[in-house]
Amino acid sequence: MQAAVADRHNFGQQVKPTEGASCSGAPIYYQKPRTVFWEWLFFGSSSPLQPLFATRGKNSGLPMSEAIFNLDVLPKSEWSGSSREIVSFDQGGDAGKSALQHRLFVRYGMLLGYAYVFGIRDLHHSNLVRTKTNLQVIDAEVVLTDLVLPHETLLLPFKDVAWKDCGLSLLANSADSITEAQRHAIMSGYIDVLDVTDRRRDEILSVMNALDLNHPIRIILRNTSEYAAFLKSDGSYESLLDGERIQLARKDIPYFFKRLGAGDVFWVTSVEDDGTHEFTTLTSESVHAADIARHAVRPEQLLTSAVSNEDRLEVRLLRGVMYLRKHIGGTGQFNWRDKQLNVALDSISFGLHKFSDVAK
Repeated sequence: MQAAVADRHNFGQQVKPTEGASCSGAPIYYQKPRTVFWEWLFFGSSSPLQPLFATRGKNSGLPMSEAIFNLDVLPKSEWSGSSREIVSFDQGGDAGKSALQHRLFVRYGMLLGYAYVFGIRDLHHSNLVRTKTNLQVIDAEVVLTDLVLPHETLLLPFKDVAWKDCGLSLLANSADSITEAQRHAIMSGYIDVLDVTDRRRDEILSVMNALDLNHPIRIILRNTSEYAAFLKSDGSYESLLDGERIQLARKDIPYFFKRLGAGDVFWVTSVEDDGTHEFTTLTSESVHAADIARHAVRPEQLLTSAVSNEDRLEVRLLRGVMYLRKHIGGTGQFNWRDKQLNVALDSISFGLHKFSDVAK
């Protein structure tokens, strides 16, 4: 379910239950004072991408669309939308060891591959809900990022995000607690999503490019915990950018966004009674420039070759498989592009091609 206390953004706006949501027996919907377009597109039950993933994986045998497109979400405007509450599964203590099922790990692998391919970040444990069948994303604001490795999604530990806060913590207490069968399941799901994305990339791009993608894409310059610490302290904000200082002064967690394929970063300076948001350009962001540049890129940049001799999806396949094998485990034989993909302790190979470890 949604977090009990949501962060304040853009003049104190928060995610809240809609009017009448507490009626007995009625489904609870949450009003979100931001775009929910990306949640609808990437995870919504009515997303036009859903049919393209409605196939069973060659390695896992499980349908991919059931692992991803389960969110009941309704975009209303550029700065407004709602989504239905997802009820969490009672894990029964100690991370639900007795309740962990093979398909949960397969579908986690599918979600990891999907989020990595489409550059979806900030999928820590608070932005997910564990249901009986899968891990459901309930908040997706940072999308279409040119990620280097899959742990940048936060479905795995990354930098200051420890295991207890990453997405996989909803299924396992640690990497050591994951069985060999579950590691193989994660790898199977991951490769299956990369495989179907590879085979249907032209259709995926056609669907996405037929939509109006000019919606705000959030950029996170610092962890929310850092901003929360500033709000609790009496210290100076001198180390922060002007846009950060001003938003913190009004007791907001700073919120920044970009437009697809553009370079400028914006922040909201006023919210009118009719819901109109006025915003200005963030300045002096040079310290974050390299990271900002790889956010909000066009879909074709993620799915097609950047240079003539590089296949972006093949690179992501190799990096992800190597990273999983090194940090989670899991070896074996899988199918990729109608060839056998062999994952060994020190390399992976398929067909006549063999690659040493590329995940550092």
